[in-house]
Amino acid sequence: MDHSRPERGPRVEARGDTSDVLASKLRTLIQLIELISSSLDTDEILGQIAAAAVRLTDARCVSLWVADEATRTVELRACSNAAIGHGRTALRSRA
Repeated sequence: MDHSRPERGPRVEARGDTSDVLASKLRTLIQLIELISSSLDTDEILGQIAAAAVRLTDARCVSLWVADEATRTVELRACSNAAIGHGRTALRSRA
């Protein structure tokens, strides 16, 4: 009986592959830093953060919700998948 742990993804055999992945992730983070420091458009920033989170974590979808403590609601402000987030930017639900 094989009790070894299942593989979680493709193994990186060459050190160059690992360096390329890390370099790509660093470029993504640098682009986010530049956007955050240069843009006043909160929705654009949140959308880019959601998209970057997908690239950095290999997630299928990332959505960002903003809580309003006064009304005790949360509002969907960004979604990396347009089909899922389309038409739901004003969605509010009780927290």
